[in-house]
Amino acid sequence: MTAREEVLVDVGRGIELCYDQTGDPADPPILLFAGLGQQLHSWPSDFVAALAGRGFRVTRFDTGTPAGRLT
Repeated sequence: MTAREEVLVDVGRGIELCYDQTGDPADPPILLFAGLGQQLHSWPSDFVAALAGRGFRVTRFDTGTPAGRLT
């Protein structure tokens, strides 16, 4: 399993999307899509690590909160 990396991506019109990924990039992907206004950290790290440990590349992202990283 690779280390978790947090990334900010400019998606245009002054909006940045924050996400992180855990697991081997060669593994099948899983996208953890939280409800509106939740942060990527709403998904427990133990849960993310368990998915990665089962052979998945896990991506989770902010959907936008005042304390989140989506702008």
